[in-house]
Amino acid sequence: MKKEETILNPKIKGEVELEKINFKQYNGYEGIIQGYEFKQHNEYGLYVIIKTLPIAKDEKTKKEIFASRVLGLVELEDGTFGWGSESATSRFMKKYDATTFDDLIGKKVIVNFEISKSGKEVLTF
Repeated sequence: MKKEETILNPKIKGEVELEKINFKQYNGYEGIIQGYEFKQHNEYGLYVIIKTLPIAKDEKTKKEIFASRVLGLVELEDGTFGWGSESATSRFMKKYDATTFDDLIGKKVIVNFEISKSGKEVLTF
């Protein structure tokens, strides 16, 4: 087991402003959809996160920058999942001429800078 070193009097500043990545500079970039993953939303449904290949790499943090899109799915009576014909998921799938999420892989998208509902800067498409 590794021995922990104890610092008795650390200098703590409290909350500080950390350097942020300027996501606005990537608005309008072209991306390519790499894949998707499903996440449990609540007891009523799932959501799918669709993600691009990295569109850039931040020089300071060395983090890859990509865009993503979150879409909702609903659980049907038989335990399968789908989306409504008038839903945002349906409009998105029609826009990219896709009937399954696998159909989206490799599609070109235009990246958009947005402020999320929680106030976070994001790149979407």
